Amino acid sequence: MDAGHAYLETQINTATPQRLRLMLIDGALRRAKEASQAWAGPDPDAAREPLSRCRSIVAELIAGIRSGSSSLADQVLGIYLFLFQELTEVQLRIDVARVEGVIRVLEEERTTWQEVCLTLTDRPEETHIDATPEIFAPTFLQTPIGSAQRESVSFDA
Repeated sequence: MDAGHAYLETQINTATPQRLRLMLIDGALRRAKEASQAWAGPDPDAAREPLSRCRSIVAELIAGIRSGSSSLADQVLGIYLFLFQELTEVQLRIDVARVEGVIRVLEEERTTWQEVCLTLTDRPEETHIDATPEIFAPTFLQTPIGSAQRESVSFDA
């Protein structure tokens, strides 16, 4: 295991649910920007992979929300469903303007979750996944620290 992978694994294993969500949003934003840059470059087909990975990350963000649990959860779910739909349309129509719109929404979402992370504690032992029942850590990251080993996780998904 290389040092970069070990560092990321440590970050994931010790992160609070809100920090995990921010990490996913960062990954989606990074992939959307890669897709946008690929379309502007000499090989527009290179945008397919990062766009697909961005959609996968947004799908994981969707999976981390309990629909109907609160109006806030439903609003956040609506944002992620919109992003997923836009990314699907972007992929079908190769619509660069739409991917730029996705980037703007992801940047706003990133700013919001950065504020959440600053407001809430950054110590996992004080923040439990059950403490925020309507928006929680992605399902593949919900194994409590110290129990069964988590599978290797990549935010490049």
